[in-house]
Amino acid sequence: MRAPDYRISTFLQDEERRKIVDRMYGALLGSDEVINSERYRRAELAAGSGVGSARAMATFYDLLAGGSLMPRSALRRATRTWAEGIDAINDRPVHFGLGFELPDPIGTYGPAQVTFGHSGACRGRHGAWPEAEVGFSFLPAELRPEDTDDRANRLLDALHACLARLS
Repeated sequence: MRAPDYRISTFLQDEERRKIVDRMYGALLGSDEVINSERYRRAELAAGSGVGSARAMATFYDLLAGGSLMPRSALRRATRTWAEGIDAINDRPVHFGLGFELPDPIGTYGPAQVTFGHSGACRGRHGAWPEAEVGFSFLPAELRPEDTDDRANRLLDALHACLARLS
């Protein structure tokens, strides 16, 4: 479901480029019927049609952070910086390892210094804090604009505070 004020690419200020982005994503994110359809789910789009529950994503990242799914040396290699800068389409700051997003200037993955994961158009955040050996996932039911939606930030701040009290 989309919030009434939802808009794509909230960092993008250039109106001509915004028209292009709206054409690119508008059909997909403009209707719940498209993204929730069986046809879309069966399309097997490499970067956009993964389906899983928040529990499954948190478990996946927890296993990665704890060293159960791959050697720690491979994870360190995959989570070091391979590219960073400003997204050429959305004007959003990005920071990437191999297959994972890494900490960025806007705090996508919370207050932990060492973190990795992936985010989505619906403001979902899935990732891990390997130093704490914890995985997390936030999967919202409503699309909200990135520049005003603080739900995941508040949850990650609370998780960080809980972990600090335990240590």
